[in-house]
Amino acid sequence: APHALISVDLTQALGRVVAGLEAQGLRILIVAPTHIMPRLVPQCLARHSAEDCSGLREPIELLREPAMQALHKVAVAHPDTVRIWDPIDQLCDSRLCLAQRGDTIMFTDDLHVTATAARQLLPAAEADLRWLVGH
Repeated sequence: APHALISVDLTQALGRVVAGLEAQGLRILIVAPTHIMPRLVPQCLARHSAEDCSGLREPIELLREPAMQALHKVAVAHPDTVRIWDPIDQLCDSRLCLAQRGDTIMFTDDLHVTATAARQLLPAAEADLRWLVGH
């Protein structure tokens, strides 16, 4: 199972990084991977509807699964110093991961959120960001 190997390798590598940061007295907030949209979003939106450019959530969740398993293993192993913030519920509804929400284009390509979208995500991350800096 290639996904299992990816998860083991990622867990081990991330565990080493976390241990080094912990040794420096730091807290670690891991931002879960966003998702790979089926098309380059801005180019798609120039020609198609926002729904046509959006991605179905279920296959996106399946693509993220190996990485998410690895992240959760590391977080469980380091409960006092590691948290995971996962923006998927802010980027997706129950069916679609949206290419555009209102007037906001959510991705600069097929993977990276736009600065405007990132600012919209901040309120959902606020508690974890406060924990990160010790407030």
